[in-house]
Amino acid sequence: MALEPITATNMYIETESYRISNHTCNVSLNPMFPKLSPYIFRRRNAVCEDSIKAVIKQLQEKNIIQS
Repeated sequence: MALEPITATNMYIETESYRISNHTCNVSLNPMFPKLSPYIFRRRNAVCEDSIKAVIKQLQEKNIIQS
C-alpha cells in the first residue's frame, strides 16, 4: 500500500505528528535522529506504530533520511 507524503502546514519541534488512518500519532524525536518534517504520512488500515516504522524504512530506502 502506497504511502502518500503531504505537505505539512505546521513544523513540529518536540514531536512529529503522523496522520495515519483516522488517528494522529505523535512520535517523540530522538535528538540523534534526523527530522522528518515536513512529511506527514497517511496510510489506510494501519496501526500507528507499524505504519511509522514502515514510513521510516521507506525513507531510509529512498535515502531521504539516514538510519
